[in-house]
Amino acid sequence: MNWRSLPLACIAALSAIPNDLLAQDPGDLTVQSVEARIQTAGSLPGLDEAQKERLKLLYEEALEFVKAATASREVVTRYLADVAAVPQKLEAVKATLATEPADRGEVPTATSADLPELERRLQAARAASEQAASSVRANEAERQRRSLRSKDLPKLITDMRDERSRLDASELPSAADDPPAILDARALKRRARSFALEQSIAGLEAEKRLYEAEADLLVARGELAERDAALAASRLEELDGVVQAKRASEAVADAVDAAKTAQDVPSALTSIAQTNQKLAEDRAELAGDLAATASELDDVTTLRKELENRFADIKKRIEVAGLTDAIGLQLRQEKSKLPSERFYAARIEARRTTITDAQLRQFDLEQQVDTLEREGAKWLQAAISGIAPAPKPDQLEAIRKQGEALLRTQREYLDDLWRDGEAYISKLVALDTEEQLLITKARESETFVNQRVLWIRSARPIWGTDRDALVESIGWFGRADEWADVGTALGKAFRRGPVVFVLGILTALAALFGRRRAVRKISARPRQAPRRRDSRRRSGPSC
Repeated sequence: MNWRSLPLACIAALSAIPNDLLAQDPGDLTVQSVEARIQTAGSLPGLDEAQKERLKLLYEEALEFVKAATASREVVTRYLADVAAVPQKLEAVKATLATEPADRGEVPTATSADLPELERRLQAARAASEQAASSVRANEAERQRRSLRSKDLPKLITDMRDERSRLDASELPSAADDPPAILDARALKRRARSFALEQSIAGLEAEKRLYEAEADLLVARGELAERDAALAASRLEELDGVVQAKRASEAVADAVDAAKTAQDVPSALTSIAQTNQKLAEDRAELAGDLAATASELDDVTTLRKELENRFADIKKRIEVAGLTDAIGLQLRQEKSKLPSERFYAARIEARRTTITDAQLRQFDLEQQVDTLEREGAKWLQAAISGIAPAPKPDQLEAIRKQGEALLRTQREYLDDLWRDGEAYISKLVALDTEEQLLITKARESETFVNQRVLWIRSARPIWGTDRDALVESIGWFGRADEWADVGTALGKAFRRGPVVFVLGILTALAALFGRRRAVRKISARPRQAPRRRDSRRRSGPSC
């Protein structure tokens, strides 16, 4: 890395920060100096070929350490430049958060654009929303990564310092016949390795310093990303509503027009007009199904997000306060409110047929379009030819033009119905995916509760550590009003279900009296077992 390659802002930032992590002048430990030694290793006098190879190998190993040290120095420089730039970046993000969001364009109304244009804008808004949500996830993942990395850095730094101390304290290996050039190369290699460790330690220290400096910056960026994602999701929802309204209004208008046209056309064109009317009615019905599916998708998405937010809040509380009684009660309440896995699994299973039928309808529409392209002119000619008595030429031409207009309308209805069908399938698949995600989140939440709620007491203890509760419990048995409440409760239970009440009492009595008999049988088994084993032993093997 060259200072000239640094941006001016980074150079200015580096001049304002402590340079305790910046490497000192390495002297002869540079890539160029070691490479020069490698070039001259083969021409040194007084060395045989084997010694020259050893010398070259030592220099090459030293070169690798020097390269590693140089790379670490570049990392340190970059990290320190980022540290110095944090205040300015943080102020910029805070300023953006403090101001109103920039105008992202007015959401069009159902009357301001045609349906294809609205769908194009909807697609763009969906892509923008997905990108914004991805930024939120990326920020959260980076914060989690840095949190884990920050826990590992102190140990990595300590281990690397210990390694460097051991290296500096160790003796250089040497042999009696080693020439001075070999000894010098070994010393250079050690210094290069020590230098590489030094710069690696500096790199870890700079990384740690950067994470500490950018902690608030990452939080602010996360807030900004969440705001952008919320705005993008809101715009997407508004556009989706506009598209749904436009689609429904067009479908209803087409159905009305088609019904009116079917009544006004000549009898020869009635069949084509009635087909158009059926297609328009199918599209109006599909628009209703699409709107209902979109509403279900919104409801499930809201339910899933609420579930995620509630458990995220609970996890934060547990991290701060631990598994307290209050949190245990909240966990039990949340478990009782979890979505039913069976209910949504059944919905997903039943929706498979709906999706299959919708896909088959799409194939049928494609075939209708192909047939219309191939046979439409023949249909019209056959319809006109069958008119009796034969109309005048000008009347015949007018009927032909009217029939051609009906066929063009039929093609438009087929295209619109196919496009709406694709949107319907997309919504069904999205609803399936969202409900699958809801089931997954519900399972994760239930597992989270089950792993923790068993460790939280569900009632106050009455023995040993809670004498007041013991006294209160004993006093309860002596209060007549409490026993009166018990009698009242038993009476209500009997009136609600006499048969079940009586069966419950009989079952409890049977279990109570049967307990003694079971205990006696269990107690007698150990004494009977040796006699059975002895009897088998005395009887011997049977042939």
